[in-house]
Amino acid sequence: MHEPAHPPSLEPPFKTGQVIAGVSLTVVWVILHVVLFYLLAASGIIFVAFLESILTFLFPGRSLNNPMGSLDWILPLQVGLTLGGIAGIPAGLAIFWRARRKLLWTLFGVAFLGALIFEIYSVVRLFSDTFRPF
Repeated sequence: MHEPAHPPSLEPPFKTGQVIAGVSLTVVWVILHVVLFYLLAASGIIFVAFLESILTFLFPGRSLNNPMGSLDWILPLQVGLTLGGIAGIPAGLAIFWRARRKLLWTLFGVAFLGALIFEIYSVVRLFSDTFRPF
């Protein structure tokens, strides 16, 4: 006798635990970057005032050349944090979407690297604007 053919597996393409883990990672990652985005945006003026006081203490008679212009570092930092937050979406999807995992991790890496570049640029710009030679 022939054994009956097994019906195709009715197993769902995504496991519930993996979906929950992926969604949780994405939500936490994005919320963290949104919180950082707003904290840094709100604290920019306070930070410039702090740098102004340090600069005046270290170099009496010297102040920031253009205090409001020295806020130019905030926009690249915000772009970096936004890209970093967006990077969490493919990272979360990669946990459970096996068919697209390589593409999703590549997208995560590109967005995260872009975020790092913007954030490093903003910090370098902050210090170069603040401690520019006399």
